[in-house]
Amino acid sequence: MSPPAETRDGARAGSAVARMMLGGQLRHHRASRAKISRLETGRARCKERDVLDLLALYGVSDAEVMAGLLVLVSQARTQDWWAGFSDVLPAWFEPYLGMEDSASVIRAFDLQFVCGLVQTEDYAGAVTVLGHRDARAGEIERRGRCG
Repeated sequence: MSPPAETRDGARAGSAVARMMLGGQLRHHRASRAKISRLETGRARCKERDVLDLLALYGVSDAEVMAGLLVLVSQARTQDWWAGFSDVLPAWFEPYLGMEDSASVIRAFDLQFVCGLVQTEDYAGAVTVLGHRDARAGEIERRGRCG
């Protein structure tokens, strides 16, 4: 039988106290479920350390897989062109812009307006005025040139 664990101040702790201390320390070092979920769904920016820690936790040791994921971490850190428009773009729309930006082929159909991919700045400005009649001219111009 091993001797009881010692606390930071050198006092001995019984098994129940040691389990509580161990649990507290482990809880202090873990990532929350919410954080892991945000990382896994792409809603939060990853740090290399986060990815390496998760890969170790998941038992992934293949160097090629790890290197590929670290390349993605680096790519994910770059700022997207639409970041300057975050005040006028709803957060739910950002993943669509990311997919559009990475696409090699885009097909679109719109009954009401000319497809956004082929709109001129003047047309985009006119459409923007329809939805934001009380906006200032500079704001209309800014919204009309997103991209």
